[in-house]
Amino acid sequence: MQAPSVELERRIRAAVGAFQARDFARAITEANAALAVDAANYDAIHVIALALLNSGRAPEALERIDTLVAAYSADPFVRNTRGAVLQVLGRMPEAAEAYRSATAIAPDYAEAWMNLGVVLLACGDEDGAEAALATSAQKHAGVLPRVGETLGRLRLRRAHRILGGKVRDDALAPASEAVRLLPRSPDAVGAEGLALLHRCELEAALERFDRAAALAPDEPRWRFVRALAWPAVMESKAQIGGRLAEVSRDLSALARDAPQVADPARDIVMNGLFMAYQGFDDTRLQCDIAEAYRRACPILEWSSPHLAPGRPAGRKIRLGMVSAYLNDHTIGKLNLGFARHLDKSRFELVILRPQGTGGGTLARFFDESADRVVELPLDIAAAREAVAGARLDALFYPEVGLAPLVYFLAFARLAPVQFTTWGHPVTTGMPNMDYFLSSRKVEPADGERRYREKLVLFDALPSFYYRPRDPADADMRARLGIGRDERLYVCPQTLIKFHPDFDEAVVAILRGDGKGVLVLIDSPNPSWNRKLQARMAKAGPDVASRIRFVPPMPMPEFFALQRQADCLLDTFHFGGGCSSYEALGASAPVVTLPGDAMRARVTLGWYEALGEPGWVARDPAHFVELAHRLANDVDAREASRRRIAKALPALVENQAVVRELERFVEGAVEAAR
Repeated sequence: MQAPSVELERRIRAAVGAFQARDFARAITEANAALAVDAANYDAIHVIALALLNSGRAPEALERIDTLVAAYSADPFVRNTRGAVLQVLGRMPEAAEAYRSATAIAPDYAEAWMNLGVVLLACGDEDGAEAALATSAQKHAGVLPRVGETLGRLRLRRAHRILGGKVRDDALAPASEAVRLLPRSPDAVGAEGLALLHRCELEAALERFDRAAALAPDEPRWRFVRALAWPAVMESKAQIGGRLAEVSRDLSALARDAPQVADPARDIVMNGLFMAYQGFDDTRLQCDIAEAYRRACPILEWSSPHLAPGRPAGRKIRLGMVSAYLNDHTIGKLNLGFARHLDKSRFELVILRPQGTGGGTLARFFDESADRVVELPLDIAAAREAVAGARLDALFYPEVGLAPLVYFLAFARLAPVQFTTWGHPVTTGMPNMDYFLSSRKVEPADGERRYREKLVLFDALPSFYYRPRDPADADMRARLGIGRDERLYVCPQTLIKFHPDFDEAVVAILRGDGKGVLVLIDSPNPSWNRKLQARMAKAGPDVASRIRFVPPMPMPEFFALQRQADCLLDTFHFGGGCSSYEALGASAPVVTLPGDAMRARVTLGWYEALGEPGWVARDPAHFVELAHRLANDVDAREASRRRIAKALPALVENQAVVRELERFVEGAVEAAR
């Protein structure tokens, strides 16, 4: 008969060998035989715990490993194993604590640091995960490949989170680091492309999208992204023309190949938003984009099972209003009056908003005005079901294109009547969008050719704008360092509206007025500011020092800046909307050059409503001439201010436009029967 020590050693070797051979049942049998010799044997209990864990019996494994922790509390390896068991059980905070205790006992234990990093990442503690993984890599280069993969996923997650926010400039560093750590990951390479695109580095972004598509040839995601990629600020008119040709080519290829996409709202999240600002007729392009998505994902045109030919007798018309911007946003400002003044004896209002978009004062006002508020899941299929469940008679999209979820939602048939308006003033290109609401004051004679929807012309622009608050009691000229002998030109538009044609006009204005200073409002994204500054400096190096970018400011100060300006300028091709309302509400005239599309004619429409056409230019040269006159002729400027102030009630807080909306909805719902 063998001595106990010899028998114990034989059984332990057999248990370890079986475990390494992944024969977990035999490993448990041999380890139990070892325990018959030594009931508290460390190695046998550890092998049993690991074998149970790998056999899918984690609760039993935890019982075994806890006996070791009690007996060997200072052993880091036991604590690391306990962390692994808890991790499998989904008890992540406890697993993290077990790994921490292992590293506290053995600071050079690289595997425990790595495991801690993985668990902290799963818990959402990215900073803690990064620190733990970096420590693991420092302690033992042998685990670096596993650490590198996890670090790559962490950096990629961080890049995606930044790209999903409003300020995206900081996404490039983590995205590039993710590519270094995960060079074969199409998601990492594509994320780097998206970060570069946001920074207006178009050619570099397109190269990344091509590489991502090559890494995943069976996934069409990056082909769509490449086709629709358009930076916020383009470098030149030549770049605009060249990119337009590429987009048209890529969309034709997608229409021909019709690659299938399961969920574009999740996987692609692009719709050509910035193309509307580039000075060309994008009607056909928007229709081609919608058609490419329809072919790639037919389920987008899902129809609600609750559609009915008519509502029950006596029931109010149930009108839904859906947007991610029914809050303290331009869309909220332009549409709150509809929600608050809709005739509730005839209409039932349902506000539909994506989850997480309900904060702020205006959102509360919208919700208080509604008969019902529906929070939409961020999953497109669940969002469609939620809208369909509201059983609407008509569905109003104040904008289609600004928020990806709402854009893709608009493909579906969710109500008998569906309509949109000028929140994003281009056609949706979608067959299930029935009407586009505009105004005869802003549409050109052939305006209907720019819409796939049926164009409906109101007398007034379809919005209800509340009179702006009083401006701040602040000397904005002094605050911005504008001298009393200088002429203050202000263009309050978002930088995505600045076309190279407008740069030329700005340069001509400043060259013709040696005392002129132009103030522009910074974007929250520094890369956009830098790109536009460089473009304007190239267009007019001799006047670039008199073009000043200033940070965004509180609204009362913004109103004060508009009121104190000697001349406000409207941008070309895509002019002011809400900002022109705000300017005229402050009795500040704006020089405008109407284009051949509604998006460049809004200020013109308001001037016609006010009977104040004096600052509407015929061409760019006339625009420069009018700007000089407004800035330098104090009497003409003040007379215009007085006329605008007197006529303003016809423009703001206009109940008549609410009545027009009500009549339209009633007629459209009746026609849909």
